[in-house]
Parts: sequence; structure tokens; C-alpha cells
Amino acid sequence: MALEDRDYMHGARGGRVAALGAVASWSVTTRLVVANVLVFVLWQVDPLAPLLRDHFTVSLAGVLDHGRVWTLVTHAFSHLGLWHLVWNMLFLWWFGRDLETVYGGRSLLALYLGAAVVGGAVQLAANVPGGPLARATPCLGASGAVSATLAAAAILFPTRTILLWFVIPVPLWLLAVIYIASDLLGLRAALTGVQTGVGHGAHLGGAAFGAAFHLLDLRPWGADGRPRWRWVARAGAALAWRPWRRRPRLRVLPPLDDR
Repeated sequence: MALEDRDYMHGARGGRVAALGAVASWSVTTRLVVANVLVFVLWQVDPLAPLLRDHFTVSLAGVLDHGRVWTLVTHAFSHLGLWHLVWNMLFLWWFGRDLETVYGGRSLLALYLGAAVVGGAVQLAANVPGGPLARATPCLGASGAVSATLAAAAILFPTRTILLWFVIPVPLWLLAVIYIASDLLGLRAALTGVQTGVGHGAHLGGAAFGAAFHLLDLRPWGADGRPRWRWVARAGAALAWRPWRRRPRLRVLPPLDDR
């Protein structure tokens, strides 16, 4: 038996490794939902609100004046209202699981993150005509990324029946059209100065990215998890090289009793 395989070499690490293994077995859809829920819980801790406002909401002032480019991604994991979170996570759960079976987990994650960036950028562009007040208005929510999953799923499964408001049966393609049309009307109103309180630009940007992701086949990885593009394979190999990984530490035991 190799030295590092012996029980006393691992000590308390066994429980942590088992816990990490359980999390690693979750689907990407599940991990995205859990991440959104965890950030929502953090929003309920008042002392953390300023930190979250700076780093988990996106605004023109934050990106351009303060350089918080990462908020184009992090805002898509952030919700203040419970029902905002619930509806987004329900849609993500419904459509994300189906897309994950077709795209694979890594490409679903790429779809989510890419739609977050594109949707956030479109929303910021839509805020420009609003002047200084709109420039500083923070936006948050997974709606843009979720709109991408809806658009991609509507192209893949157009005739699947969905219960609109849990009552009215409609094909998935019609549900997507309804949502896109309502966001187009909402964006038009917002550009004329009407405060809707909804990120219509993020929704439309995310939906456009989701449609392009499927129609142009922008998946970085196949459903089997293998890279489809050479640069993705090289980046993965670079990230897999971790010289800082530590060997198991020797556990010091108490002296033996020589009776």
C-alpha cells in the first residue's frame, strides 16, 4: 500500500473530499440554481448589501467609471425579490435540464455566462438615452441568461406544450414569441422615458444570444464533454496544470504507550 493511501495520511480530509464529490456529481443546471439561491441568501444579510451592490449588480457607472467589468457576469446570479428568483429558477430548471442533455454541462454553462454578458451589455446600452440617472441605475437578475435558455429550447423543442401561468397550454415557440414581443414593447416604452422597472434590454440580448448559440452552433464543448475548438482544448490543458496542488500532509499521532 502506498504511503498516501493509508488512512492516517488523510485524517479529516475524507469528509471534505466526500462532500466535494457529492457536489461534483450535481448537474450544471443544479449548480446554477444553487449559486443563485446562495447569492439571494447573502442579500438578506444587511452588512453585505454594499458589497453585493458593488459587485453583483451591473450599471454603466460601475463598468465604465469603476472598471467593474466582472459585474456583466455576476449580476446574472443576483436577485433581491423572492418571486424574481423563484420564476427565474423555475424557467432555468425547466429548460436548462433539457439543454444540458443536448449540449452537455460545460456548453450549457457557456450559454448561461455568454447570455449574461450580452444581455447585460444590451441593457447598459438601452440605459444610455436615460441620462445620468439611468447611467447609475443598477441592474440584476438571471433573466437575460434564462431568456437564452428559453430561446434555445424553443428552437430545439418548438412543439412542446407549456402551461402559461400554469393554466393555458401553449407550444414552446409561441411562449418564446410572447415573451420577446412583450420585451420589445417594454424596451420601446423604456427608450421613451417610461420607467418599467424591468430589464427588457437584458431579456432581448439574452434571447438573441441563445438563438445564435444554437443556430450558429457556438458550443465550445460537445455533449460528451470534449472540446470542439482547438483553443478550448489548449485553455483546458492550461487550467488543468496546477503546480500548487499539495501532497497529503503527514498526520502526527500521539506517542504510543509501551506497556
